[in-house]
Amino acid sequence: MLHVARMSMNATNVLKVFANRIKPELNLLYTVPPFKINDSLDCGWYCREHAFHCLVLCKMLKISVSIIRGDFAVHTETNLPGVCSLDCPNDHAWCQVGDVCPVDLSATFALFGGGSFVVGPQLSTTVCGCGRNGDFTVTYTKDESEFRKLVKAPEIPTWFGFLERQRLDFPINDLVDNPFLFLHRPQKDGWAEIHGANIFNKISLHLYKLYRGEIDPLYKNHSPSSALSVIKTRYGAATQKIERIIQN
Repeated sequence: MLHVARMSMNATNVLKVFANRIKPELNLLYTVPPFKINDSLDCGWYCREHAFHCLVLCKMLKISVSIIRGDFAVHTETNLPGVCSLDCPNDHAWCQVGDVCPVDLSATFALFGGGSFVVGPQLSTTVCGCGRNGDFTVTYTKDESEFRKLVKAPEIPTWFGFLERQRLDFPINDLVDNPFLFLHRPQKDGWAEIHGANIFNKISLHLYKLYRGEIDPLYKNHSPSSALSVIKTRYGAATQKIERIIQN
């Protein structure tokens, strides 16, 4: 059954900061233009990295959070082909924050443009719950048969649907010590190999300070590479600091 998650006042305030400060910073670091791989479209969202940082940040802020794995589908009147993770090698990941689901910090259509990737409709803000979001109507279900019917015959002209398959439960210290319990490890030239195994926790610590207003965001005046260079050099012993924050 499709449903709309309701936000508590606390979750509303938290997610407003996530939308205004955290999502743009993560999108700068992780989002790339869509590309074709294995005859399917990859949206370039790096959803697992976004969900990982959302989870760790919420744990540091003492906010209830879960990572969810599943599928998504997008339908637009422009008939954009292949924007659906069903029956593809890659799935999709997002979070539940407090009582709000889905919370997807990765989803954006800002980089869709040119060639076969043209799409007109845009989200107006971060996906936090269901309902109208910019040009899209966001829906959520755990019923695969219902989801597949909507993929084949969408009832809503501009539709962004989520199908929940599994809620993942990692001991947070284990995940902080080894992000690849959830993240996919690239075969070569991965971030951990290039920037050091601590890079993901340096980014999480950066987001924590950004959330608390202790630092300025980097997305306004940095490229992805220069932002990453700042984060690499700014945060020492990030893993230990995150674990202390979570435990206190």
